[in-house]
Amino acid sequence: MKGRMGVGPNWKYAEREDFEWAVEQLLIREHSGAADVRIPDDRGGDKGIDILVDYPDRRIVYQLKFYTDGLSSNETTRKAQIKGSFEKAMKLEPRPDEWVLVVPCNYKDSIVTYVTDKLVAKVEDPKPKFDMIDQPKLDAKLLDNPDLLDMFSRDNHFDELVKLHRAEESALTGGVADLDSRIRGLDRVVATQDEHWTLDYSSYRGATIVTPRAKHARSAEVSPLGVKFGIDIAEADETLAGTIRDVLGFGAPGEVVLPAEVIKDFTWFGPEFMSPDGELSKILIGEAEGVEALEGKAVRLSLYDDTGLETTVHEGLITRGSYGSDGCSITAGFHRSLEITMLVPFTVGSEGRSTITLDTTGCEPREVYRGIDLRHAIRRAETIQIHLDGQKLSTLTVDEHFGGIDDADLTATADIARDLDRVQDRTGSIFAMPMEISGLERIWLRILRIILDGGIAPIPRRVLDGHTHPGGEVKSGLCASLAVFGNTVQLFDRTLRLTGPLAYFHPSTSIEARGKRNADGSIPFQATGIDHTVFVAYLGNIVKTVTEITPWGLFGIDEPPVPKLNPKKDPDTSTAV
Repeated sequence: MKGRMGVGPNWKYAEREDFEWAVEQLLIREHSGAADVRIPDDRGGDKGIDILVDYPDRRIVYQLKFYTDGLSSNETTRKAQIKGSFEKAMKLEPRPDEWVLVVPCNYKDSIVTYVTDKLVAKVEDPKPKFDMIDQPKLDAKLLDNPDLLDMFSRDNHFDELVKLHRAEESALTGGVADLDSRIRGLDRVVATQDEHWTLDYSSYRGATIVTPRAKHARSAEVSPLGVKFGIDIAEADETLAGTIRDVLGFGAPGEVVLPAEVIKDFTWFGPEFMSPDGELSKILIGEAEGVEALEGKAVRLSLYDDTGLETTVHEGLITRGSYGSDGCSITAGFHRSLEITMLVPFTVGSEGRSTITLDTTGCEPREVYRGIDLRHAIRRAETIQIHLDGQKLSTLTVDEHFGGIDDADLTATADIARDLDRVQDRTGSIFAMPMEISGLERIWLRILRIILDGGIAPIPRRVLDGHTHPGGEVKSGLCASLAVFGNTVQLFDRTLRLTGPLAYFHPSTSIEARGKRNADGSIPFQATGIDHTVFVAYLGNIVKTVTEITPWGLFGIDEPPVPKLNPKKDPDTSTAV
């Protein structure tokens, strides 16, 4: 067909196939939201339907008439042909709600009046709506789809245009604006290669990345594209073979990179201009699409001992579910700190596999120790079952990924989390578990838990510095020492509020002044336990006569020597701070 870029088609020189092709592509795009757009193979027989569009609540029939010489030429014959097509369309079940005549010539009042008064008027109610797409409307639609218009206009000028766009290796004298202009021109050239697909492309570190992009919602349906190839798993190493089985077989999270040596019989199907060329180096297969219906659903994990007794039940929420060729994968979170990906085969009774990942980053202490407890319980269990919607899906075996953390470290982390959880509950300060905790912070955390539980805890101090009350004196010699502080402490760079004043006590100390009386009237002093035992701490509003000291009980940390408290006497308060 003759024409120029950016100008509408000259329909007088068009072929019927060009006209029908253009209308098909326009209507496929225009009705992308329809339930169905059908183009019958036998429409040349003029059975009253060229293009059928079905929506849930309406049906449209488009009748294409290739009248390039206009509607005035041999009008009687034109009317007879239109009448035949209309009457056949009205016999469809269900009957169309709208009948549209499409012609590559100008609108004519006498034809519209004929269809309206002689054809539509004779149809029983409800009468179909009649409309016409003539040349001006058709051209306007093509102008809204420039890639289709450019396809019509391709001739020798198009070849020159391609040559022009090979000027990308010349200097960009216009800078970024010049680059933008060339890219836009190249976009338009690429878009004319196929009516359903175009390409998005980018350059990164010398490599060109090309991605197919659909021109309309039905591109994949009308013009499927993809690749077909085989995988020789015997050529893959053990790690790659496992990834192939998990990702392709079960839709497990992740992607697969297939090197050329494992790829067999590679075949492309789709538009020819998009066919990959050159030597194949690798294929990247992306992660399987998740099943939205599974996301957020509850999944139950049941653990059984060697006697068949159900020992533990934990419920988690599914964060991802997907299908592969051999089964499905379900990823669920438990206590925010533990993620379990379960690979469940389609074959009933077959044993599945699961992978456990522990990540305590940003988790509160309670979530940390519960996740670790579940991990330990899974390792001890004889049988593990997964249930969804009340139905058993599979029995599982387990692989673990804990980044090299051993059992002792996990147990210690769980103990720290329990202590911190109790301290947070008692102080009303809730925050995420610190990622790093020093040995001294660990000791003070346990001390804080003991005293908040109403106990007396040894502290890692045998020397205590303090000040007398204003006007008080420092008495030389041996005595019991009591220092009472406020009701807040500092731990993990946070201020924690206690339920009462914190008291430090030692039954036998040596006291000495460490300076002169200050402006407040207090004298600094230092109290030292004479028997090399440490001070103890407790909440002064809770502990009155209890004298039993609670040891730290921390694995790998030695207990300090503790003093003997007199159960018959309350702590001496001869020196207060």
